[in-house]
Amino acid sequence: METTVWVHIDECQNETLNTCGPYEHCVNTEGSYTCLDCNRYEDRCFALSTTTATFAEAEQKCAEDGGILATVPDRETQLFLMQLVGSRDTWIGLDDRNDEGYFVWSDGTPLGSGYSYWTLGEPNDGGNPTTSQDCVHLWPAAGFRWDDQQCDRREYYVCQFSAGPNPNSRADGFLD
Repeated sequence: METTVWVHIDECQNETLNTCGPYEHCVNTEGSYTCLDCNRYEDRCFALSTTTATFAEAEQKCAEDGGILATVPDRETQLFLMQLVGSRDTWIGLDDRNDEGYFVWSDGTPLGSGYSYWTLGEPNDGGNPTTSQDCVHLWPAAGFRWDDQQCDRREYYVCQFSAGPNPNSRADGFLD
């Protein structure tokens, strides 16, 4: 009796099979793959959701696609994301769910004394002891400054992926 052995191939890691372009992120699925449109910035690729989700759902979706919720380590990334999200309230990967007042990025980096762009008076945990605002979003009504919000609120979100070298970049770092 002959036995059939199925081998799972990660098409995303196979240069011959993966046809995703430089502005797409490859997501491996069972027996196939999908190319997600994304916007490159430096060594990262960002994809804005087309639907809303709670913070936890957004984290899960980004992880399923091989990424994390977007981190904002500097002013330049903030400006890039502001252009990307348009007029949408949008989750970014910053929260203090594990330790109130201690904000941590989705890549595990503590906010600490690094770059921040809080709305005046934020974070304030809602200013009410009965509410819990532990998840951070870009708030268009406040010029895309950061605001802590209840995590079960449904908002758009930005996933962040590692990107390979930009094929359009020159040796001096500029794009052709």
